Order: sequence, then structure tokens, then C-alpha cells
Amino acid sequence: MSKNSVAKENDSTYKASENLFGYKVDFIFIFNSDTLTIEITDYNEESVVKGNFSKFI
Repeated sequence: MSKNSVAKENDSTYKASENLFGYKVDFIFIFNSDTLTIEITDYNEESVVKGNFSKFI
């Protein structure tokens, strides 16, 4: 995705929408102090995938 497709929702949440190979897909990125949560919605497949990435010190 291009950086121009990413929109800031608030201080910790960003959203982007893309059409990938004919599929409409939304991405949500949620940042907090030690975790990044990514939620991907595929409207053609009617599915949502969500994952968390934690920072290890």
C-alpha cells in the first residue's frame, strides 16, 4: 500500500483501503506503548484477520 492511502484516525489508529487484485481490503493499525494490532478486512471473502505484535525488551 502507498503511504498516501493511509489516514490517521487518532493518535494511535491508522486506516487504509486498497484494491488488491480485484479485492477490496481495509487495514487498521492500532499502536500502543508495547503492542501493534493489525486488523485486515477482506470484503470479497467476507473475512477479518487480526494479529498482535508485542515489543520485547
